[in-house]
Amino acid sequence: RVRAEQISRFLIDVFENSDPEQTQGADLSLRRVLDNGALQLRTATDLDAVVRAQLMQTVAKVYQRLGLLDPAADLQRQVLALRETQLSPDLVGRAQALTDLAIIQREQGLLADAEASQRAALALYLESGSSRSAEQARARLLLALVLRGRGELAAARTELLQALAIYDQRAQPADAAARAAVSNALAGVHQDAGDLQEALQRY
Repeated sequence: RVRAEQISRFLIDVFENSDPEQTQGADLSLRRVLDNGALQLRTATDLDAVVRAQLMQTVAKVYQRLGLLDPAADLQRQVLALRETQLSPDLVGRAQALTDLAIIQREQGLLADAEASQRAALALYLESGSSRSAEQARARLLLALVLRGRGELAAARTELLQALAIYDQRAQPADAAARAAVSNALAGVHQDAGDLQEALQRY
């Protein structure tokens, strides 16, 4: 309840600070609202660390969806730093922050950085003991996409096969769409390698 109240109060503060009556009638764009929110979050040390990390991660995703990749990456790196310094026991939370950063870096075309971030995320998932988790399978898929982009098709194939093995072991109906995405990615890897027959079987 306390965290929910903190989130609510922070959002109200952001929008109040973006109200034209509070800004001498200035017409603030969504970008300005986001920038104001990000700035407040960087200094909002009175917020619960979990709430602060969640809000920063949300703002970073909005930046990303608007195509504002540089501020998205900058804020996501701050999320990661916060999780490493104040929430370090939450391995899965740190892994998710790294995964989100890797996705942004891949969109930026920084494939080497994206690979490093995603491998670090995968290591944390493994350390957390989630050997058959959907999160680990997704991390392997995302790593495979980066590897494919770098032309490392054999390594990408290995990650995708491991992701498929996780989904097959879990045998959860809710995983059907995610498993299909992995299979489609594997077909793409085979297609890139010139193995069209195997690619057709995977699609």
